[in-house]
Amino acid sequence: MKLARIICSSILLLGGLLAVLHPGDALAQEPTKPPEPALTISNKFPTVEVTSGEKAVFQLELKYVGELNGDPKIFDLKVNGPKDWQFYITPQYPTDKKISSIQLSPGFSVGEQIQVNATPAYFLRPQPGDYKITLEASSQDGKITAKAELVTKITATYNLFVIPAGEKYNTTATAGKENVFSIKVVNGGSAPIRQLSFSADKPEEWLVTFEPQKLDSIASADTQTVDVKITPPARTIAGDYLITLKTSGTEASAEKLELRVTVETPTIWGWVGIAIVVVVIVGLVLTFRQLSRR
Repeated sequence: MKLARIICSSILLLGGLLAVLHPGDALAQEPTKPPEPALTISNKFPTVEVTSGEKAVFQLELKYVGELNGDPKIFDLKVNGPKDWQFYITPQYPTDKKISSIQLSPGFSVGEQIQVNATPAYFLRPQPGDYKITLEASSQDGKITAKAELVTKITATYNLFVIPAGEKYNTTATAGKENVFSIKVVNGGSAPIRQLSFSADKPEEWLVTFEPQKLDSIASADTQTVDVKITPPARTIAGDYLITLKTSGTEASAEKLELRVTVETPTIWGWVGIAIVVVVIVGLVLTFRQLSRR
């Protein structure tokens, strides 16, 4: 009886070892199902940050999973995004070749590399923010599709400059009087510039003021006219003088504008000068007459 138990235990142990070493002999294996055909799009950098007006470039990998010995498939490519933006797709190399479809062979490891290029139209200056772009790929029979969500993050550009309203960098002024010279403040950037103030480097005792004195804000692509009021002292000698105008805002400052001011004497002083000359001439004539009579 004891011997029989030992024999049975040995048989069971041997059977367990055989099942571990040769599972196919112990249990019937189910046949492996082929993978369902599928397309995947991977993007290591789904968000690309650029300044306003620049091109955003996304690098993506397309992988077609199917039977290893199956036929290649052609997938149509389409990009959707903000209105008036320009989109095109290129291979990883060469990047000057634009494509609208791609042929993929089934595989499990390395896919095909492509680039999606997104650029706002030349007349646009997008405000700072996130702009969504979608790449869609689909087989020509429409049975296999994939989609990738991309984001272009626009950062602001600031460009402030000042030009003369009349396109001349010189003006005339009368001593002792207020003279007006107009300038244009232009925001050439992609975002508003706030809290603009004005100042001037000027000759001593000259008075230079601005109207308006400040601007709360100037929008992108906007222009504001500012009057510069220049008053030379009454005793200013006629001649050319230099004034430097400065404009600065919270986000940006403009380059300095140098203005040449030609000072003229007031008309009344001109007449006074003429009168003095006339008096001197009359005096000389009278003097010569008196001398000639003697």
